[in-house]
Amino acid sequence: EEAMSAVERSLTGRGEDDPNQVDLSMAQVIGSDTGSFAESVFDFTIMEKVLIGVSSPLWIPAAALGALLSAPAMFFVSPKGIFKKLGEMKAKRKFNEDKLEFMRKQGLKVLAKFKERDSLRAYVVQQMKPSYFFLNSCEQ
Repeated sequence: EEAMSAVERSLTGRGEDDPNQVDLSMAQVIGSDTGSFAESVFDFTIMEKVLIGVSSPLWIPAAALGALLSAPAMFFVSPKGIFKKLGEMKAKRKFNEDKLEFMRKQGLKVLAKFKERDSLRAYVVQQMKPSYFFLNSCEQ
């Protein structure tokens, strides 16, 4: 009874001002002899054990059927999105391990991509658009 009231007080947060309150941690309550958790979980009757043993071959096909029925729902979850998220997590982990080296490598990748003719041309065109529009407006 004392263990149960200690659990109730810790869960509800009441009784903190009580000076006669016994301070029992959850580990002490669970490990004490007053709790019958171990007895209730592991003390099956013979009939219950037989029932579990007989019905266990049906669990594997039932689990397979559940996986098969849930497979169409997985089409809504994009595998590409999952792999993209995993890649981002891996990159973030690498960044946190060595920030300077990560930034150096990323900078080199960007410069190598920028060095390609098509990328450079697209960048120059993008940067020149405001000037082009300004000159066109001045001509008119």
